[in-house]
Amino acid sequence: MSDGRRDTPDAVAARVRAIVMAKSPEERLAMGAAMSMGARAIAAAGARAQLGPDASDEAVRRLVFLRFYGRELGAERAEAIFDAMEKRRRARARHARDSSAK
Repeated sequence: MSDGRRDTPDAVAARVRAIVMAKSPEERLAMGAAMSMGARAIAAAGARAQLGPDASDEAVRRLVFLRFYGRELGAERAEAIFDAMEKRRRARARHARDSSAK
């Protein structure tokens, strides 16, 4: 927490830190990536619940992106970045579909 309060006793936090730091950089990177993917999955589930079961995958991706980056980038800039990313995603999907049809 940013105000200095923690719910973990110092001895436990120190032990967890020692365990994590004993891992290789590759293992720590993998742990971070797994936590990031978990956070995105939770955010996507929340977005889908908010938008409803009929929401498109793009609408869910948009809401998740805005939740992660909208405040930092500003809504207009975040929307523009998301739109550019979606355009590239659709082009890649179209290319993969066309390549597999040949």
